[in-house]
Amino acid sequence: MTENATPSTSISKEESINPAAHFVYECTSISREELIDRAAHFVYEAARWAAQAANAPIIPAPWIDREEPFKVQFRQAVERQCIGSPSDSPEELHNSWMFSYLTMGWRYGNRYSAKEKTHPDLLPYCYLEKREQDKDRVFMALCEIVRQWIIPEWSH
Repeated sequence: MTENATPSTSISKEESINPAAHFVYECTSISREELIDRAAHFVYEAARWAAQAANAPIIPAPWIDREEPFKVQFRQAVERQCIGSPSDSPEELHNSWMFSYLTMGWRYGNRYSAKEKTHPDLLPYCYLEKREQDKDRVFMALCEIVRQWIIPEWSH
């Protein structure tokens, strides 16, 4: 971490590719809202990279390309997991994700389609294949990294 780093007010192309670059700042010098936005971006892109590495059936679009309603619910999930009342299990987290997606008008479908709002993971956790269950574990682990090392003074 750089001493005397100043936060930027916008995300550069480099930061959209490398969200870790967006965390070179002092946490106390930015607003809670901006901190949550940065944490959500970090968690999302790291989870996306993990899905790519695992050759998961669904690789999410880059954060910068996601629609705003998705970003709003994702920020809320990251804030809840990092600062608020975290889920105790991947299954609980998945149920919360399902509720958010259903509330946004999504439904189960055999294939992912943002246009049709269908998603094959809108199933009870126990019916997901292991790679899909692992995505919830990865999300929890990334949020724990944020909680412990990126925003420790905000997570108590």
